[in-house]
Amino acid sequence: MLSSIDEIKSKVDIVDLLSEYVKLKQAGVNWKANCPFHHEKTPSFMVSRDKQIWHCFGCGEGGDIFTFVQKIEGLDFSEALSVLAKKAGVILQHEDPSITNQRTRLVDINDLAARYYHKVLLESSIAQSARDYLAARSVDAATIDEWQLGYAPDSWDQTSNFLKKKGYTEQEIFLAGLSVRKEKGAGFYDRFRGRLTFPIRDHNGRVVGFSARTLDPDAKEAKYVNTPQTPIFNKGQLLFGLDKAKQEIRKQKVAVLVEGNLDVITSHQYGVKNVIASCGTALTIDHTKLIKRYTENLSLCFDPDTAGQLAAERGIDIALLEGMNVRVITLPDGEDPDKFIKNNNADVWRARVTAAVPVMDYYFDKSVVGADITRSEIKKELVAKLLPVVAKISDQVSQAHWLQQLAEKLSIPENILREALSGLMRKIVPSRDKAVPVLHSQMSRQEMMSEQFFALMFNFPDLMPLAVERIAPDALFGDKSKDLYTSLIIYYNNNRDSLTGKNNQFMEGFTSYLDKGLAEYLNQMTLLISKDSEDINFEQARGEIVKIIKDLKKEYINSELQKLREQIKIAEKAGDSNEVKKLSEQFSYFTDQLYNLS
Repeated sequence: MLSSIDEIKSKVDIVDLLSEYVKLKQAGVNWKANCPFHHEKTPSFMVSRDKQIWHCFGCGEGGDIFTFVQKIEGLDFSEALSVLAKKAGVILQHEDPSITNQRTRLVDINDLAARYYHKVLLESSIAQSARDYLAARSVDAATIDEWQLGYAPDSWDQTSNFLKKKGYTEQEIFLAGLSVRKEKGAGFYDRFRGRLTFPIRDHNGRVVGFSARTLDPDAKEAKYVNTPQTPIFNKGQLLFGLDKAKQEIRKQKVAVLVEGNLDVITSHQYGVKNVIASCGTALTIDHTKLIKRYTENLSLCFDPDTAGQLAAERGIDIALLEGMNVRVITLPDGEDPDKFIKNNNADVWRARVTAAVPVMDYYFDKSVVGADITRSEIKKELVAKLLPVVAKISDQVSQAHWLQQLAEKLSIPENILREALSGLMRKIVPSRDKAVPVLHSQMSRQEMMSEQFFALMFNFPDLMPLAVERIAPDALFGDKSKDLYTSLIIYYNNNRDSLTGKNNQFMEGFTSYLDKGLAEYLNQMTLLISKDSEDINFEQARGEIVKIIKDLKKEYINSELQKLREQIKIAEKAGDSNEVKKLSEQFSYFTDQLYNLS
């Protein structure tokens, strides 16, 4: 019987999974992409469907589907197991302590609370006002079910008591964000009371918090109350509706960002499903990184009031700095997407989404149209407003285009604007660099050559006799490389008869012969050849490995000569003539070897 881990691995293909996060391109039998864990322009991130592994030859990260989800989502193993089990349709036994921790408990509490609130909304008489409100907003029954909308009882402890009966402690309920600590005395009270509840899910569909709307038009408290920061809820990293919208975003090649939960829900109900919203905060760098897993294109539709426009402009700045293609959807004054859709229909809303204008057109129309650009002070104001936006465009071609457009519209020499732009760029580029941390761990030239040596040999096994004859383990760099090559020489000498060109028998046997650590390292090496060449043939591989062997031996000999120079100096200072003679003979030997390689 398969374990849960093995069953998940059998059902979740690594290429399909990673395609949800990075744009994979086939490279021979493998796949490649720009690494999501460090900034790079040339793809170093390789994926093997055959071996179900991934490895980046830039930053050195690698592993299987579990390690990828852990790293990219910032999860521990039990959380990654839960996410992948859901994708695979595998039911985990949560009583198993190996897959239970505080964070998974908090997710479970929020999921239970969502189901509880939903049941109250559908079945309890105390939720009639919430049902009436949703009916007035034309939210249909199927949508209520799909989004698991609910109602939090207007009670100080009803929700908490329900959760405690299900085995959760007061402290766990508090840590999940569902209760508030009393200011006076001991104990807690329910955070959400007498409100319509919207479960907030992460992009994997796990309930991590709530947004709750008051139904009392005369209420003095805030219209919306949200889950506070918790171990599983960070509003700067969550986008409402992304779990439901991500596939449509990928299909439509654009994400539509709106302000409110009901804007998202109404758009989905009317069939436009690539729509998401931030959770009560301006767009953040983490938000853009999430969106960029599915598309580089972002269209913003914020309320036309002052607050909405400011939020839109902050979001535009972040998205531009992150290299996204940004457009703006405009609506009539006084209308948000929810109202606009209901006042018109889905086709009109879809057409308005399609007609989104490039962000610079939006800024130009908003700022230049109607302005008296013959006046120098107006030109100065417009340059001060528009040039910083141009500076935030990361693509140089687009930036040059809009700089030219600005110069033409304002009748200002382009070179003057370019000079001013350079000054702005010096201020903006450092912040852009900070926004994208580079995790690249530098690898020495010798280590890179050692890995390329293995990659060529393991992808072209007929090269092994040549390699074994020409280079010894000491000439490779890195302990893993030396250990792997030593093991290969031993295995090759005992099993050379099974080495028959592209026959997998030799490699399968060698992989089984290795311990787990070296076997994983070998798998990484078999990916490396696809990183640089998709069509390399045997003769090209032979020429390349001969060159690498020569370079490795040169590096090794030079390293040994440097060590001997230092040892000779020490022996000379100590007056040890015998040691000096012995070391000098070794020095001459390596010098001859280096000469022969030249």
